[in-house]
Amino acid sequence: ELVKVQVALSNIAGKRIKILFKKTADVLKYLDLQYIDRIDVPDAMKLQFILAKDQVIPSQAAFLEQVKNPQPIFDTA
Repeated sequence: ELVKVQVALSNIAGKRIKILFKKTADVLKYLDLQYIDRIDVPDAMKLQFILAKDQVIPSQAAFLEQVKNPQPIFDTA
């Protein structure tokens, strides 16, 4: 009986390791920049993303302008 439990636990552990390796491969695939470039995002989804960031975009644009034109920042110091 104890041997059966040990075998069952060993099988479960082996399956978990296989699943872990499979998930690791999936994660590496999604992190690959070439894979990301091949993903086709529908225009409707792009629009939703832009609209969701609607309030953040102006402040980010202002920060970008500050980085683009650093001279006034250096003059104030």
